[in-house]
Amino acid sequence: MVEIKIDYDMALDQLLTYISQIFMKCIDRLFVIAFTLSKHSFCMHLFDHSGIMSSAPFNIHKVSIR
Repeated sequence: MVEIKIDYDMALDQLLTYISQIFMKCIDRLFVIAFTLSKHSFCMHLFDHSGIMSSAPFNIHKVSIR
């Protein structure tokens, strides 16, 4: 699942609503992988019945050469 908003906090709030609805409708679902994309940041999330694990938001406009 991907949620795209201008503000990161708005995207995460909306994503939490969607994820809770998914777990209510699909009782046997073990986890959901989701992403938030905002104007300046990208973040990956793993939701399960015990909670959420998220990466640190990172700036999508910075160029990283490795």
